[in-house]
Amino acid sequence: MALSEIMIQDVLKLQLNKVIREASYENLRLYLLERAPLLAVTQAIESELNKHSQDDIQTIIQQRNRTASDAQKTKDEHDKNIQDEIKQLADLKAQLMHTVMAEGYSMFVTQLDDVLQSSAPLNLSSNERSELERITSLMKNYLAINSQEQELNKRLDNVKNTLQQQQNKPANQKSQSESDSESDAVIRFLTFAAPIAGIIGISCGGVVFALTLAGPATVTVAAIILAAVAGILIAGVVSYLSLGALALCFTKITGNDFLFIKNKKETEGLGVDTIPELNRSIEGAQETISQIEAELVEKSNAKQQLIQEAQGITPQPKEKTMDESDTQQQVQVNAQKVNKVGRGGSPSFFNRASDSNFKSENLPANDNDGHGHDSNPSTSAGFSSSQ
Repeated sequence: MALSEIMIQDVLKLQLNKVIREASYENLRLYLLERAPLLAVTQAIESELNKHSQDDIQTIIQQRNRTASDAQKTKDEHDKNIQDEIKQLADLKAQLMHTVMAEGYSMFVTQLDDVLQSSAPLNLSSNERSELERITSLMKNYLAINSQEQELNKRLDNVKNTLQQQQNKPANQKSQSESDSESDAVIRFLTFAAPIAGIIGISCGGVVFALTLAGPATVTVAAIILAAVAGILIAGVVSYLSLGALALCFTKITGNDFLFIKNKKETEGLGVDTIPELNRSIEGAQETISQIEAELVEKSNAKQQLIQEAQGITPQPKEKTMDESDTQQQVQVNAQKVNKVGRGGSPSFFNRASDSNFKSENLPANDNDGHGHDSNPSTSAGFSSSQ
C-alpha cells in the first residue's frame, strides 16, 4: 500500500513538473515575442550609438592631431622669433659695448689730460707726473691714429665703389656702340633696297600696260579701248602705290640717317673724350686705393709701435722726500683710488700698460735717465686724479 502511494506521488510530481515546464516555456515564448520589437529597436539604437561614437572618436582624433600640428607650428614660429630677437639683441649689445668702450676710452683720456693740465695739487712726484703725461700723450696719439684709420677705411670703400661704377660704364658703352652698328647696317640695306624697289614697281606697271594692250588681231576696237583704259588705270594705281611706298621708305631712311649721324657723333665723342677720361679716372682710383692701403699699413704699424712703446715704459725712481711709513701709507691710498678708476671703466690698453709697467717691482729704469732700480710700485697712483 505504501509502495503504490509513493509511485502515485512520483507520477504526480512528474506530471506537475511537466505542466510547470510547459507553462514556463509558453511564458518564455510569449515574453520573447513581446520583447522582440524592443530588442530590435534596442539593437538598432546601440548600433547607431556605436557608429556615432566611432565617428566622434575619429573627429576628436583628427581635431587633436590638427591642434597638435598647429601648436607645433606656432611653437616653431615663436622659437624662430625668439632666436631672431636674441640675435638682434646680441648685435645691439655688441654695438653698444663697442660704442661705450670707444667713447669711454676717449673720455677717460680727455679727463686724465685735463687733470694733468690743471693747477690742482696732486700727490705725485715729478717722475710719476712725467711718466703719466707720457702715457697720456701715447694714448692721445693712439686715438688720433685710430680715427685716421677709420677715415681711411671709409675713403677706401668710397673709392672702390666709384671704381666699380666706372668699370661698369665701358660695358654699357660697348653695347650701345654695337646697337649703333646694327642700326647702320639696317640703314644701308634700306638705302640700297629703295631704288631697286622703285625700279621694280615701275617695270611692273609697264608690263601690265603692255600686256593689257596686247591681244589677238580679231579683237574689236571697243575691246581694245576698254583694255587700254583698264591698263592705264591699273598702271596709275600701281604707280601711286609705288610712289607712296617710296615716300614712306624715304621718310624712314631720312629719320634713320639722322639717328645714325647722331649716334655716330655720340660714339665718336665717347671714343675721343669719355672713354679716355674714364680710363684716367680708373687709373687714378687705383693709385688712390694703393696710397690709402699704404697709409693704412703705416697707421697700423704706428699703432703697434705706440702699443709696444707704452708696454715698454718703466717707472722712474721716486724722490726720497718722505719717510718709509708715510710712503707706504700713500701707496695704499693711491692704490685704492686706482682700483676705483678701474671699476669706472678704464680701457684695457691702459690697464695692460699699468699692470706691466707700474705695478712691477725691481724693474730697471730708462737708460736715458741713468738712475738705479725702483722698488716702489706706487707710480700707478697718479690715475686717481681722473675721478
